[in-house]
Amino acid sequence: MAYSDVHTSPTPLSVAPQQQPPAAPAGARRLPAPVHRGFRPDIEGLRAVAVLVVVLYHGGVKALGGGFTGVDVFFVISGFLITGHLLQEMDQTGSINLAQFWARRVRRLLPALTVVVVATSIAVALWWEILRRARALIDLSWGALYAANWRFAQLDVDYLTAGQRSPALHLWSLGVEEQFYLLWPLLLVAVILATRRPSWRPHRRAAVVATLATSWVVSFGWNLVWSHSRPSWAYYSLPTRLWQLATGALLACGLGWWARRRFSARVALVWAGLGAIGVGVVLLHDAGGTPYPGVVALLPTLGAGAVIASGVAPWPQPGQGTQVRVRPAMQVVLLPVRVLSSWPMQRIGNLSYGWYLWHWPLLVLAPAVVGHALTTMQAVAVAGLGLVAAAISARLVENPIRRAPGALRRAGWSLALGAALTGLCVGVTQVTLHRTAAGAVTHQFTQITEQGNSEQVHVRLSPVQARYDAALMGTCHVGQAVTSLPPGCDFGASTDSGRVLMAGDSHAGQWFPAVMEAADQRGLGVTAWTKSWCQLADVRWQLNAKPYDQCSQWREQVLQQATSGRYSVLVTSSSAVVGMSQERMPMRILGPDGRALPTEQVQQTWSEGYLRTVQRLQQAGVKVVVIRDTPYMRRSVPECLAQFPQQAHRCSPARWRAEPGGEDVRLAAQVGATTGDFTDLLCSPQRCHALIDGYIAWWDKAHLAGSYVRTLAPQVGALLDQALRSP
Repeated sequence: MAYSDVHTSPTPLSVAPQQQPPAAPAGARRLPAPVHRGFRPDIEGLRAVAVLVVVLYHGGVKALGGGFTGVDVFFVISGFLITGHLLQEMDQTGSINLAQFWARRVRRLLPALTVVVVATSIAVALWWEILRRARALIDLSWGALYAANWRFAQLDVDYLTAGQRSPALHLWSLGVEEQFYLLWPLLLVAVILATRRPSWRPHRRAAVVATLATSWVVSFGWNLVWSHSRPSWAYYSLPTRLWQLATGALLACGLGWWARRRFSARVALVWAGLGAIGVGVVLLHDAGGTPYPGVVALLPTLGAGAVIASGVAPWPQPGQGTQVRVRPAMQVVLLPVRVLSSWPMQRIGNLSYGWYLWHWPLLVLAPAVVGHALTTMQAVAVAGLGLVAAAISARLVENPIRRAPGALRRAGWSLALGAALTGLCVGVTQVTLHRTAAGAVTHQFTQITEQGNSEQVHVRLSPVQARYDAALMGTCHVGQAVTSLPPGCDFGASTDSGRVLMAGDSHAGQWFPAVMEAADQRGLGVTAWTKSWCQLADVRWQLNAKPYDQCSQWREQVLQQATSGRYSVLVTSSSAVVGMSQERMPMRILGPDGRALPTEQVQQTWSEGYLRTVQRLQQAGVKVVVIRDTPYMRRSVPECLAQFPQQAHRCSPARWRAEPGGEDVRLAAQVGATTGDFTDLLCSPQRCHALIDGYIAWWDKAHLAGSYVRTLAPQVGALLDQALRSP
């Protein structure tokens, strides 16, 4: 979220629209409608609305489950203000001074960003564990380079999932706007050059509108497609957000037209616009399952546009210095305008950029500082401290630089300042990274072999990279609340050779890279459906002390599809939760009475349910491949390696402690299913290894890393061949 300083100096309001000029004689040319120039208090108030809903949403206020849409409002505001300024310059001078435009952006945006990035880097180094520290500092580097949105899109980070919080996550919106500020003036310059002939100049504004309209249509269509197929890229990228900025820009192209609307129509616009924003904030909950931005993003976007359009002509202003008498009824209909123009909203709007920058790192880092998760009241209070930090930052850093006389008012000096501040931010993050989290980014490790020798091991991915080297298949691996099978999970060829279905919990999903590569080599297609904590065994589970019926519903759909005749092979694996202490596990098996079974009944009940599933598949003609569960490494392997790069052997636990039970493989073999056991590839007789063949083999403590799993494609392919040959 960025902030435009196009109209920061308040100017007296023009004559209110109720003071109509005398009627013009018949045939006379109509006078142009007054257009509100200069400072727009309603827009400043709209900024306040946007930042308030974002901050309260981040603070965990459940009633504002769609508060993330406040960023959409900021996009529309930025598109309107920036385009209005550029068009005014284009109309007055016939050109655009790019250096001056970018210099103003530097003076307004970079000082506050620099303070926040430097302060956050220091706080991360002091309070976060090493692996999250490295990830956060890398994220902050991307944010300082105005590319955080591409970073989080590439990592497939779900903004709406609290568990993936980075203290730099909010900088994605700043990246979108900075990229817009870079490209949009260049596009306008291209339009100016294309219409430089005298005969074409009268059509220059129409060419701008046509360019904007085309960009809007293309971007909105792109957004619709990617919201379903590539949701992270749809959420974070400029191409799928450009239509929201273009909405504001199109409004700026038609100021005169909007100013000529009737007073009643403008009142309806401001009420409808704020209503649309409010409905979005209340109803567009992040857990609703609706792709976003998608179609539903029209609600906050058009709502913000309506509020902005309603104030293009000046509103009546009662009080000193005005000749307009505002009747009580008008006071009521103009209540939204009065609220937006009130002193508190103006002050919050003025500090909205700084508050947005400060509140998120405070919220993310506070639990690490205090040692526990924050309650909603505590989170809101911490977020409120961001407003205090924004006010201090504005007074001591931002305003002095923005209003500095002399050299900094020159474009060249401002651009040099921008380069220096950017270099400072990147330098601080990188120095902090290598001073406090070097083990997280190293590719070189030292370990003691089982023969007592010291050896150097070079790996392809660093620990911080390996931590996000999960093998699961994006939207095809669903969370606990989902009960239906997601579309778009067919991969590879679709031939008469048949298809492979891979299904089960996350321990089945970890085999996807190897299954995919092996199937592709054999001309087989793959369908992958996996679900967190949901095995294929036909038992009813309890998860975190609540019945996990979503698993039963999802599993039944998988089995119906598996036995439909479309699939020739099903590949599965299961976490060995039954063999572990039931008292310490979040999963328990429920009996017929809906109560958790006692420990002595768990194994038999699970075994019977597992056999029912395998035999159901076999009776339908499906060949079943069961891969034994992988070792349980006791602690996160990337985290351990980052902490002990010179003692990597400390991250390889004893085999007897890590090796899973293997009951699923034993049962499957009894009924003739194909089974695979890769434990000997992962473990020596003494230890299960963190580093294998130049890979960090695990992305956490219980799942193999995707890059390593891909090297096991030959072994998985042999299992497919064995299953397909079996009678």
